[in-house]
Amino acid sequence: MKKRITAVVTAALSMLTMTTPMFSHAEKNEADFVIFGDNIAAGDIRGGTVEHNFGEILADYYGGTVTNYAESSLKSNELLDKITGLNDEQKNAVKGAEYVVINVGANDIARYSAVDLLQFCASKKLLNEGYTAADIPDDPTLDDLFTLVDEDALQTYASSSNSNASSVLIRLRRISSNLCVSNNIYEGYLKNVVVDNINKSVAEIKKINPDAEIIVQNIYQPLQLPSDYIKYHTSGNSNYITLLNQIRSILEDIMKAFDEEVNASSAEYGYKVADVFTEFTSLDPSVIKNGDNPGNASYFVDIMGERLSGGDIQPNQKGHLAIAAEIIDTIGIKHTDLGLFSEIYENLEDKAAYPVIALKTYESAAGSEMLGDVNFDGIIDAVDASAILTEYAVTSVNSDAATFHARQTKCAMVSDDDVLDAIDASLVLTYYAYTSTNGNVSLEEFIKSQN
Repeated sequence: MKKRITAVVTAALSMLTMTTPMFSHAEKNEADFVIFGDNIAAGDIRGGTVEHNFGEILADYYGGTVTNYAESSLKSNELLDKITGLNDEQKNAVKGAEYVVINVGANDIARYSAVDLLQFCASKKLLNEGYTAADIPDDPTLDDLFTLVDEDALQTYASSSNSNASSVLIRLRRISSNLCVSNNIYEGYLKNVVVDNINKSVAEIKKINPDAEIIVQNIYQPLQLPSDYIKYHTSGNSNYITLLNQIRSILEDIMKAFDEEVNASSAEYGYKVADVFTEFTSLDPSVIKNGDNPGNASYFVDIMGERLSGGDIQPNQKGHLAIAAEIIDTIGIKHTDLGLFSEIYENLEDKAAYPVIALKTYESAAGSEMLGDVNFDGIIDAVDASAILTEYAVTSVNSDAATFHARQTKCAMVSDDDVLDAIDASLVLTYYAYTSTNGNVSLEEFIKSQN
């Protein structure tokens, strides 16, 4: 089709811009959020904070506000202390919120495990030079683990013999049992401490605001590393590869146990569970997790550094987008989005690699797109043509004055030349006129017939 527009169509479109009312996308269901949590909720990443944490994304999506009380390194007992000690201003924020989101537990698991692992490494002389067992803090963090443990020495130790690798695994499995199993032998730390603190925190929030919907996130498993990366990182050492795969499996069991415990308590204590673990893993339930199919968390956290100790286990921007999508799905109130939520996705450089399961959750929350429908009302008509022409008129004078969201621009460029101009507006108007008298045909089919 020749790229031209007739004077008649130009005149018609010009009239439309003067007579057609301005459009608006689907109205947001205004809602205010309060966030309680740890590093994840605070938006921490190695060396700073993520540009838009999931709380900001949720507030923009629902056209409300977010009050974020997250603190780095927060444990569940500290969360409970924080909520029971809220001042009047903080209580008023909770009273005014439609939704309260809790994200906690990862630091409990990490710091509980770090104590045992550091003691093991000290006993095997696997600490960095200058450190001894006396340097192990009473309540160590993951940073302490990375600072004190000599990663090369640990890799050499675990790789040198099956016996050494087994001793590491035995220690890790004992930690896992104490976390996950509650009986007269094992501590059941997840159930009896972490989830118990969460349940008590929820009860305290309900005293302040019994009408708020409370959402508790479960915990993703960050060590879902592609097999090629593991082979590179371990220089192909089969003992160490086996060890890392078994560590991954142990972490899967711990995160599943946490998920089971919060789900078991959710009905009694009156909260919903946002399944971030499944979103980050993003594998079809029929796929068996193993070294070749570890899950997709490495897309949502920047863990694959030159060294494992240099990687980041905190969610990146894609991770916060996925968390927001899962919370929206858990809330169940959705609309076609032309805000921060979809803008972040449209600006991702590697969105083609977005894991399929998580992508479905995102798309469900973002709303459907239709070529030519720039106001997202499910109809292609003169309103869309007018809006496209107006955007073209504005941007042809000043490209920085664009008003369209990225999704609108994509839907507006109907002529398939990656340029938004009057031709696109003409095609939409001509299509609208044609379908008004000739029945249903898709815009794509109509454009094809014009070429």
